[in-house]
Amino acid sequence: MFIDASTICNANIPFFLGKCIHGSMYLCPALLIALGKFEYYGSGGCQIGDSIDSHNRPFSHIASVIECFNHKISIESNRIIGNFGDNSDITELDIKNFSYSSEDLSGPLVGGATKTALLLSVNKQKFIIKNPYLKTDVYDMIDFLRLIGKKIDISDNSIVCSGNVMASSNQYIEFNLTQCISEIITYSTLALINNTNLTFLDLNKKTISLTLKPEIDILLAMGVSIKWERNNLHIQKKGDIKGLNIEVTPTTIQSDHQPFFVLLSLYGSTDCYIIVITPFFLVQKTYQRIKQFLNITI
Repeated sequence: MFIDASTICNANIPFFLGKCIHGSMYLCPALLIALGKFEYYGSGGCQIGDSIDSHNRPFSHIASVIECFNHKISIESNRIIGNFGDNSDITELDIKNFSYSSEDLSGPLVGGATKTALLLSVNKQKFIIKNPYLKTDVYDMIDFLRLIGKKIDISDNSIVCSGNVMASSNQYIEFNLTQCISEIITYSTLALINNTNLTFLDLNKKTISLTLKPEIDILLAMGVSIKWERNNLHIQKKGDIKGLNIEVTPTTIQSDHQPFFVLLSLYGSTDCYIIVITPFFLVQKTYQRIKQFLNITI
């Protein structure tokens, strides 16, 4: 796919197109930087928001990050309007402000808040994102920002963005997105419960090894054989799967992967439990559906 952003002149995200994808909300901070404004009517995807977001897909945390950068948000009955503000004195943002726990990162908002902060840091000479959510989508965004000239330093509890983005040109920049790690877990689970060996070909080993490490560590502890051969990942069931107790936080396995570990645990030789460090209503429907068919206690 080739994308030419040099001729963008319309800050309106059309309703019928924005509703086709759940990621359309990230056009808002991008247009705000590029054009100084945006008009947004909502996104597609799972409509998991609470009353703050009128039970649509959450946008209030995106709006809140935008306002933390001193930009202006106006919420109308059917649209959200953003306008660029003076953010010259804004130097940092703590993602814990969007967490359901003050002790650590938890809840579904920390990822979106981190990505929005990264987008809004593009035109700032230096910006620090404290306690960031660090998963595949964020690492890909960081790699792209580095490719276009930003200096990004990552530690355990901060992302430091500095420097200027290189001037635009008529040349295309080539960038490869990391493969979907949730698909890797989905098909690995399917293969394991069917006693089938599986090989994923030509993966982004560097990023996947980092962002799937919690899941890989659990699979290894369950007795699954996981081996890298260059950029190919081999998954093999060596014997009986061992049941494990698993705690789910944004710094461990991804929340989308919980049901797959529930399925794998049912093939284990011992009882086990999964602790979900997030408001239970966000995952309750999924577990209720699983409970209809499988022997689990909620």
